[in-house]
Amino acid sequence: MLSIIDEYIDMLAASGKSSANTLSAYKTDITGMVRFLNERGIDSYDRVTFTDLNAYVLELEKNCASSSVSRKISSIKSFYDYLFDKGIVKDKPAKMLKAPRITRKKPDYISQGQMGRLLDSATGDTPKHYRDKAMLEILYATGIRTTELISLKMSDINMGQQYITICDNGNGKVRMVPFGTQAKKALSQYFNYGRNVIAGDDEGYVFYNIQKKPLTRQGVWKIIKEYGDKCGLTDVLTPQTFRNCFAMHMLENGADLKNVQELLGHDNISTTQVYANYISKPDAVVRYADVHPRK
Repeated sequence: MLSIIDEYIDMLAASGKSSANTLSAYKTDITGMVRFLNERGIDSYDRVTFTDLNAYVLELEKNCASSSVSRKISSIKSFYDYLFDKGIVKDKPAKMLKAPRITRKKPDYISQGQMGRLLDSATGDTPKHYRDKAMLEILYATGIRTTELISLKMSDINMGQQYITICDNGNGKVRMVPFGTQAKKALSQYFNYGRNVIAGDDEGYVFYNIQKKPLTRQGVWKIIKEYGDKCGLTDVLTPQTFRNCFAMHMLENGADLKNVQELLGHDNISTTQVYANYISKPDAVVRYADVHPRK
């Protein structure tokens, strides 16, 4: 059963419509389903019934958030469409699965003052300190995702005009996100006094760990936790917090919702609307320099 999953993922990868992260999520979702079925003695897709799949969904709902369960159901349905089209199964037992109602919670974020203290706590004159300061400032200045941060290359940064270029490999879209003077200052110090020590002669990625390898998602989490501990923000501070703060603080200062959507790279403005639901200031001001707290 697992070999067919690989064929399915290869097919999706060849289409070029899904990012590496999406493909990984699909594989994880479907593999989890197969393992559950195997534990129930089912070793063939054509033996699977709606009851079996529904039992799996009920198990998921015990341990996963509604959004995760919904995504996994979508993955399973798409996979069964593939199996049906390939003639591996004669019907689609997954088509009757219903996704749980998703209640969007208020995004976790900290105040502008707390973020300022956090960023100001990243001080020091070692290569690591310069790297950490630059990383934190860029996360907040641009609102980019963790995967986009660790994939950032030197060629993606325009220091003169102060913007970074982000390419979504999943849909081929490219967006340019500006950053302010404080992020530029932190990057300049990192490039002048830290990066060559940490990365050596490698001209590829922007951020590296002390082993001279590109920074990982886990590495970003550890760095953020380190400074969160210093400021007493451990419980609420994650990489996503920076993205949430970018959106919330821009909107609080009067940024246009559509502009924030474009900067965050959201395909659907309803995703960005979640932030606006908790903002009381509706005035539209679209210039980045007028609305970002650390301009």
